[in-house]
Amino acid sequence: MVSMTIIYPGPFMVVTLTAIASSTISIWLNRKMTNTERSKEIKRKIEEHQKKYLEAQKTGDKKELEKLDEEQAEIMNLLKENMYNSMKPMFITTPAILVILWLFGVWYGKLGAIVSLPFSIPFLTKPFKDMRIANGMDWLGLYILVGILASLTIQIGLKWYDKRREKK
Repeated sequence: MVSMTIIYPGPFMVVTLTAIASSTISIWLNRKMTNTERSKEIKRKIEEHQKKYLEAQKTGDKKELEKLDEEQAEIMNLLKENMYNSMKPMFITTPAILVILWLFGVWYGKLGAIVSLPFSIPFLTKPFKDMRIANGMDWLGLYILVGILASLTIQIGLKWYDKRREKK
């Protein structure tokens, strides 16, 4: 049976636990700092405006088109507000993640492969000829893979939890 081989257990655990923790904190901050109800309201207003605009274009109603053009500034402000609200958590998480990645590069950059996998993952695994490893994953590939898997798992769990909470 072919299996994954952990070459450096210490760095493997540090990178794995850090990726899980940073994903969890990032999702938590996103939920706390983003007003989802306001975002849904803004999206609804924008979609409504687009429908009215397309309908006015189809019918050739110039008065309605002029009215909708005047509302365009308000729509742009709503778009700007929505974008700012969705990016607020990134202002905190991005610098922290960049520091983590820099530290890992300093600490584990010269180790080479931390994990040897029995299969290849494009862009994440590569051969380490000096270590005789065909599908090795360094600290960055491990961080990305674990971060993606942790984020997906947490978000699916939270969606399930939210749906169950709404039913009650």
